[in-house]
Amino acid sequence: MPSGATYSAKRTLDGSSNPLEVTELATSTSYEGSLKDLFPILAYRQNEVIGISRNSDIQLLLIDKLVDVKPHNQAIDEVKSELRPNLNEYLESRAAFEEVQSIDVEIATKRTKIQELNRILEHPKFQERTVWDRQTLVIDQIENAAKLVANGIKKSIEPDSSAATLGLTDEDKKSAVISNFHAALIEGREKLSADIEIALQLFEETLEKSRMDQINPWNEKRKVGSRNTQSFFKR
Repeated sequence: MPSGATYSAKRTLDGSSNPLEVTELATSTSYEGSLKDLFPILAYRQNEVIGISRNSDIQLLLIDKLVDVKPHNQAIDEVKSELRPNLNEYLESRAAFEEVQSIDVEIATKRTKIQELNRILEHPKFQERTVWDRQTLVIDQIENAAKLVANGIKKSIEPDSSAATLGLTDEDKKSAVISNFHAALIEGREKLSADIEIALQLFEETLEKSRMDQINPWNEKRKVGSRNTQSFFKR
């Protein structure tokens, strides 16, 4: 807009948009710029002014038209842009804080479980259960070792594993010394086998009697103790 220029303003009241035409007098050309910059006022007829004075809502709208809010909105947008990193940092800090709280709860829960486990491990019932398990293992080892020895002895006196079953050739049998020695060895082996069979039978009877007198009552006691321990752990 040229400095010192003179303009004329003509408003046509058409009952609709009521257009305002601005003309530069020196050049008789229409002004195409912003009318707000050229005329920071609003023109109304007397009747319109009276109507506006009676309506507060219209008055607020008129004030809004006269106030350029763009600089204020721009300032607000700039502040929002400056605050956005702080907002992101706050949200991240909040998320980290909530995660720390969740971890603290988990730690407290695990600590409580550890304390409960320590209480169980220190309880006499658990110590008793440990003793029962250890004794059961030792008894099974003793019994298995005894059975292994007995089975080894049985296998050693089987005819196929004895040197006394060595066959003689017809030529060997012609020798009285070899024949007599072979027969004596077979007789001794058979007597030894019979004695061992008797001893093994006595061993098995002793083992069974020991189980009946010692192990079976002990097992019953162990079962009762195990049930009591399980009931304690389930509390």
